[in-house]
Amino acid sequence: MEKVAEERCFVGGGFVDELGGMIIFEAKDLEEAKKIADNDPLMKRNLYTYELFEWEVSVLSNDRD
Repeated sequence: MEKVAEERCFVGGGFVDELGGMIIFEAKDLEEAKKIADNDPLMKRNLYTYELFEWEVSVLSNDRD
């Protein structure tokens, strides 16, 4: 999703063994996440579909040697 990648994306990419992919991004709630997704240019052109899930970060590391 173009807009998510510009502003709020933590990580995203395609699945290796399946079609599709996943983007993890920040939103204050599911309503805001839906607005972000629905207003993305790729979604407006019906190039992708999406499902939203709330997710809580439990481990965060910047150590990526």
